[in-house]
Amino acid sequence: MKIFTLRGKFISSVVIFFLLFVLFTGFAYRDIFTLLHTSRASYLTIIPLTESVFKAEQSLHRGLSALDKVFLDERTQYTSGELTETLESMKNFSLKFETFIQAVIWGGESEAFRKSSYNSFLLLRDEKVLQGDVAMKAVPNNIQKLAGKADLYFAGFSQNAIKALERYQKSVDLHMMGEQENAQKEVAAAKELWKKSRYYVNLTEKVFEDLNQKIGFFNVEIISEIKEAQSRFLKEIGLVMGVLLLF
Repeated sequence: MKIFTLRGKFISSVVIFFLLFVLFTGFAYRDIFTLLHTSRASYLTIIPLTESVFKAEQSLHRGLSALDKVFLDERTQYTSGELTETLESMKNFSLKFETFIQAVIWGGESEAFRKSSYNSFLLLRDEKVLQGDVAMKAVPNNIQKLAGKADLYFAGFSQNAIKALERYQKSVDLHMMGEQENAQKEVAAAKELWKKSRYYVNLTEKVFEDLNQKIGFFNVEIISEIKEAQSRFLKEIGLVMGVLLLF
């Protein structure tokens, strides 16, 4: 009778340990799945989001640098051909900015992004940026709104910068034709447009400060989720090993 009792207890213990093993293994499996999912989400969103914002900001600063070079260096007399090159560079930087900031607004893998940035896509396709830098899913709403604000202010910069260069180029052409008075008027108008463009640059840069801060918070949230999943997984693996040792 005692043998059957001992056998029953043994079987009960085995069943309990087995159920505990299955339970903790299930929890561990769930958390490793969560960990992998969160890590993948991090890779698919954080990296291209950070890269897109960085490259949009880089395009802004490069465009401003090209513009300031013309208006701050009064000792250099630019030719009409050189100003044409600067204009093309400015348009190129503007197009790049538009591509990267629209990727943040719409999500680089969305149909809306491809439609809104079709010309940008054609320009940048050879650089293969769309294969990684902007290939992100939809981003948080607060980041989208800030990106839209940056896009709006940048448009003010880009439009005034291009007009400033065009007026400056016109002044060079008038100067070559001997129309000094009209040339001076065009220079004055160009400088006013340049100053106006810099006003929009300041607004855009302030938005980028907020944008980078929000992205930092978003990154911290994702990293916290990963660490929490890691911690749970390690605890549950420890419990599984404990059950095995008891068995």
